[in-house]
Amino acid sequence: MRGPNSGPSVMVRFSERVFSEKSLLWSALLVLLAVAGIAVHQFRLRTYTLYKDDFAFVARSLTFERWRDHFLDFHAQHWMPVFHTITGLLCQMRQSLTDLPVLLRGGAVLAYVLAGLGVGELAYLLCGSRLAACTASLVFWVTSVHASILQWYAASCVSWSIAFTTAALSLWIRYVSRGGLMKGAGAAIATVLAFGSWSAGILVAPLFLAVLISAPGLVSQPSARRRAMVALLALVVLTAIWIGLLPVVHPSRHAVTDAEGRTLGEAMNPVRALEFTFRRLSEQVLFGNLAVLDPQLPRLTGVLYGLGLVGTILVLWKKKRLGTAPVWTGLAWMILGFCLPMLFRWRVGYTYLRDFDWYGAWPQCGAGLIAAAVVERALRVRPGRAKPPSKARVALLLCLAAVVMFLSHEPIATRRALPLAFPHQRAQLAELELVAHAARQHEIPEEIVREALGPYRIQGAFAFDGLQLLRLPQTGRAWNVEAVRKLLHEVLEYGTVAPEGDGRDR
Repeated sequence: MRGPNSGPSVMVRFSERVFSEKSLLWSALLVLLAVAGIAVHQFRLRTYTLYKDDFAFVARSLTFERWRDHFLDFHAQHWMPVFHTITGLLCQMRQSLTDLPVLLRGGAVLAYVLAGLGVGELAYLLCGSRLAACTASLVFWVTSVHASILQWYAASCVSWSIAFTTAALSLWIRYVSRGGLMKGAGAAIATVLAFGSWSAGILVAPLFLAVLISAPGLVSQPSARRRAMVALLALVVLTAIWIGLLPVVHPSRHAVTDAEGRTLGEAMNPVRALEFTFRRLSEQVLFGNLAVLDPQLPRLTGVLYGLGLVGTILVLWKKKRLGTAPVWTGLAWMILGFCLPMLFRWRVGYTYLRDFDWYGAWPQCGAGLIAAAVVERALRVRPGRAKPPSKARVALLLCLAAVVMFLSHEPIATRRALPLAFPHQRAQLAELELVAHAARQHEIPEEIVREALGPYRIQGAFAFDGLQLLRLPQTGRAWNVEAVRKLLHEVLEYGTVAPEGDGRDR
């Protein structure tokens, strides 16, 4: 029984903290910012269709058996079991193939929201205010810099990786500052999930190291730092060993080669990677956030602008006494976020890499942390101000900033979405559903269906055979190919299937 002097229960304290007037105001503001960020991409989201790699992920995850056989496969040199699992869960929610674009769009939106919330939570821990959290989320959400991670499902693996990375960093920070086995276990799990979503999740280790170096006051006890670092480094080492041994166990997967089959040592070029990094910092982070569409700066000019951006941030940190932890962590995130993929992709060519805007999502997280530090300093610690501005004024300023960013970036996001719209794709998915239904109803084996129809080309899929999206019977009745062809044509009526075959009996 609780004594007369006992404090409020845990649930009461939680309710008071979450449902207080102050918390509700900031939560409502975050919701508005998230809606504004999604609205920037409204045109593409209204006409959401599958594109290129989406079909490969769906084909591998459409059923539990396919997911079990393929979730450990590498995709474009990335080990992505977590993203394959998320795709499989979304596919299990479908009623038919025509539901896939809507479900995958929901997954991309969810990942985008969680990533922005994670960046805001990290800014809150490093800066110590809700203003910083809302600013960081605003910079991440309301932009066209990384349109693909919301507009293209396959690129949303980057959003999931960011969401898990920010969760891992937040939990590591709480673990080293307060201790607790559950926080440490959660941080370790989130670290694995971040790397399993996209390879850049390995940056959890250097980013957490940047936090510890720039904010040593976060560590309450020396032993806590040792425990955290040992756990984190052990995960990184074990992951590296696993990847190194994978080609021995599965030689066909070529896990440690670049896109052209070179080993990682042969593929890396740190000098070119740094050059590409500073050029992308200037074009995507600096001019991109200023709503300048693809400035295409000359090589030297781009590098100088990138170096100037980093130098300006350091000057502001020194002169204006910005928070050390968010600035240094943000800079590490900006530079490493570009440098890691450029280290292995530089052979593609810088002109071609301009189209890989999902690489800009990681540096955008760092830009959000730095913007949070700048805004926090400008509005809260101005010389001569007796007290900080009211919450209503701060909320109004952030809403105005969101409106300005929306008006600046929405036309760019709309323009970039046009090549991804395929108006006949849903009709083709419906036709495939009819083919699968007919095959199951009439017990037509998959081999006969493939011979009767030939490859089924879907808009946006290019060299992908749409029949891979179907779960067709493996055995069945002895059908004549011509009879199956005629039957399927009657089912499809005037569909887009182009019959091919030589008419031989099976």
